[in-house]
Amino acid sequence: MKKNKIHDPFKKAREHALAVTYIPDYLKDIIVKEPAKKTKKIDPHKKEREQALQSMTLFVPKKTVRKKTKLKTYVITVSKKFLGKHPKSGKPTDFKSKILDGTKVHTIRGNYKYWERIVKNVNAGKGVLSVRQWSGKPYRSKQVEIKRFYELGIQKVTILNNACTVTINEFNEMGFNYRFLDDKKIKKIANNDGLSLEDFVYWFEGVMEDGAILHFTKLRY
Repeated sequence: MKKNKIHDPFKKAREHALAVTYIPDYLKDIIVKEPAKKTKKIDPHKKEREQALQSMTLFVPKKTVRKKTKLKTYVITVSKKFLGKHPKSGKPTDFKSKILDGTKVHTIRGNYKYWERIVKNVNAGKGVLSVRQWSGKPYRSKQVEIKRFYELGIQKVTILNNACTVTINEFNEMGFNYRFLDDKKIKKIANNDGLSLEDFVYWFEGVMEDGAILHFTKLRY
């Protein structure tokens, strides 16, 4: 047989009494209270100070890397040997050593306007003149560079009567002027071109009306 549960009318009251903790008055002053949380002080001028500091900070610009512009290379070749009908045909000209030791200070070419444009570009820092020689037969072998020039000079020249008549053509206040050179100056041009006067005469046999003296130095006639 099931046992009948005894009803306890004071059960809830007892449970409530146990849940309530009684603290006497004399203990209230002894209880340690939780420390109050520190409140952050509000700085009304903080933003103004930060802006002032930023304005005082020195501006350091970033380093700009300049791209190196590639210079255009203009090639000119000098003969390794005397050519054609020259009396010394096949013999070495020694132009390479003469350019390197400063004996040959210029070269003479046709087509003045073409070389004038190249000289302007080189002197403007847009190009470089590469003086070369063929290692073997011309146009059938590799080119060997002798020297590079980053500054040039140019004078217009006319060579007539197998180099017996040489004029430097230039503009002046009176207009276009043909300045005839005497024998001493013609010999000097020949020597500065790496040739003897005799070799110079045979080299420029014929007529060159639109010639250009390309100067490797500041020498002018």
